[in-house]
Amino acid sequence: MFYGVRADGTKPAEEFLADLRRGDWRDDPDHAASAGWPDEAQPGDRAMLVQIIRNFADDGKPRRAAQVNVLEEGVWEFKRASKRVTFWDTDGSGSCVTRSKIDDIENAHRGPDDPMWKFPDFEQQLRLGHCFGKTGERTDPQDIQVSIVVKEEDLSYDRAA
Repeated sequence: MFYGVRADGTKPAEEFLADLRRGDWRDDPDHAASAGWPDEAQPGDRAMLVQIIRNFADDGKPRRAAQVNVLEEGVWEFKRASKRVTFWDTDGSGSCVTRSKIDDIENAHRGPDDPMWKFPDFEQQLRLGHCFGKTGERTDPQDIQVSIVVKEEDLSYDRAA
């Protein structure tokens, strides 16, 4: 997997997935306060997220529409329960193609028989960024903003390399 790099050198998605592996992601909205730590469900959620990401990377589209959502400015999210991992499509040298969901079947890259026709083709390298827990019906604007900042910092990191 490819992880976005922040200006301070941290890789939020790598840290998030490591915390889930240990059952120690303390910001988990799915965690029952009475359950204690480590959270026994988190490693399973991590495995599901990693599988969703791998399937998407292999197929260029989600296997189920509910696994992926577009946010803003070329940033998308993978979803498992309330856990979110943002991503974008980059060439690895500092450029990002801003992709949106396709609204009209006439503009689709896939045929009308493909139930995932609303998803664009992600042709470059998926980069994982900001991770967060979704607690309401809509994504918190602050999480969207942080996701965009992480993307921009990562693209700057690539341009400097």
